[in-house]
Amino acid sequence: MPSLDRTSPIPLYHQLKQALMARLKQGEFRPDRPMPTETELMRTYRVSRITVRQAMQALEQDGLIYRVPGRGTFAKEPKISRRLTRLSSFSQDMQERNVRVASRLLDFRQEPANGAVAEKLDLAPESPVWFIRRLRLADGGPVAVNLSYVRLPRGQSITVAELETAGSLWALLEEKEAQPVEADQTLEAIAAQPELAKLLDLPVGAPILLVEGVVYTRWGVPVEYFQVFNRGDRYKFVLHRTR
Repeated sequence: MPSLDRTSPIPLYHQLKQALMARLKQGEFRPDRPMPTETELMRTYRVSRITVRQAMQALEQDGLIYRVPGRGTFAKEPKISRRLTRLSSFSQDMQERNVRVASRLLDFRQEPANGAVAEKLDLAPESPVWFIRRLRLADGGPVAVNLSYVRLPRGQSITVAELETAGSLWALLEEKEAQPVEADQTLEAIAAQPELAKLLDLPVGAPILLVEGVVYTRWGVPVEYFQVFNRGDRYKFVLHRTR
């Protein structure tokens, strides 16, 4: 176990925080499993109780651990970070992070577009669109529910087998000559309603991050209107801005 540097100008509590963060990232402390007690940390790192408490408070503020009165301190499931400045699919993002991904198909059908969907996809009302609803899983746990309304080029269609073989809706759209290249999207916080809470294994009213948008082809044709309901405790979105 690396010791803390008492000659460093960096405060001991911050060094301890960094040491514990490294152990969290390495998977030494499993999500929802007890962390070492204050006494154990004092003994391991040879620091005072106040130093331990300052480090643990900093970790809690960063959302890396949580406390249960009378039971102890526990590691949190790490949040999935996704960039809003890059157009990429859920599958692609997770694979780049070495996260095991899976999807459970909840609904798949062709249906007439209602007024709101038709407007998003620049279609006449009641025009046929493909409706796809999927539960997205990361490392076996539910993280998002994805609703897609898809407008395909004339003469094209989608089957369940094609979607499962492609693994990604956007990969399949590329095969259908409707490659996504840009999107408009919004992000807002909502509360989980009963059906959504059940699918995502959350309490009713838990925070959900709703990402909604329209995806366009290189010719500016809208090909997908989507709503993605992300678990607020598992996701964070990153935006890089310059002036």
